Amino acid sequence: MSHGLDRFLDVDVQVGNVPRCLLKLKAAYASLGPTERRIADFVFSHPEDVIRFTAQRLAKRVGTSDSTVVRLCQKIGFRGYPELKLSLARELSIPQTEVYREIAQTDDTSTLIRKAFRIAIQSLSDTCGLLDAACVEGAVRAIRCARRLIICGVGGSGAIAEVAHHRFLRLGVVSICCTDPHTLTLLGNTVSEKDVVVAISHSGVTEDIVDFAGTARQRGAAIICITNQSQSPLAKLSDVVLCTAVPEAPSGPEAGASRVAQIGVIDVLCMAQALGRE
Repeated sequence: MSHGLDRFLDVDVQVGNVPRCLLKLKAAYASLGPTERRIADFVFSHPEDVIRFTAQRLAKRVGTSDSTVVRLCQKIGFRGYPELKLSLARELSIPQTEVYREIAQTDDTSTLIRKAFRIAIQSLSDTCGLLDAACVEGAVRAIRCARRLIICGVGGSGAIAEVAHHRFLRLGVVSICCTDPHTLTLLGNTVSEKDVVVAISHSGVTEDIVDFAGTARQRGAAIICITNQSQSPLAKLSDVVLCTAVPEAPSGPEAGASRVAQIGVIDVLCMAQALGRE
């Protein structure tokens, strides 16, 4: 059984859609090694310099090799350093939205309201910028071919899985939802290559979800994941990765902004399904 994006994606379509550089770095940051993080930190702090630097000069500034710089570029989805610089230059040419500011003990209620909504708005905007059209098309194509859609998540992501389940049922998609870890283990024994799994995990490291995705993959099912970490264990098991871009919040990764972004991705999938897009 063939796994990988070529099962459902038209690889030629992906070339013309270059996602935003800084968002892709943020999405992969948690899974980067120490040297790769030094490179990423320099890009975050000195983006204008990076646009002018060669790979060799950037490597020298952060104390690594140019081959490590190139490997990082490829790891986050670029063909090489020149493509990363081009994406970065495009991003810097776009007016930036208001930067999220941390909530402080001294904030009054009006300020708290503005900040809470700002992080939700920023999460939606950044996720919109990061989502790859070819990946969305691949996910919809896989869902349309599925005998059964299995949507899973636990904790806060379980609530989003329930929402997705009901929305796909309304569209006539044969769908089941599982949010219980013990039931996931039993369900794994029923998965076949005719099924498609939508696995939802903000961190991409939720053990029950990663284990279920691994079992489903071994049994030939296609895996679509919705996660905030593009290089997470769950992402690496998946045929199609739909990445959210949620900034860190004072209330942690389970904050409402992450759920808002996940719902946004589900909305895109359901709209594309309803319109018959592939």
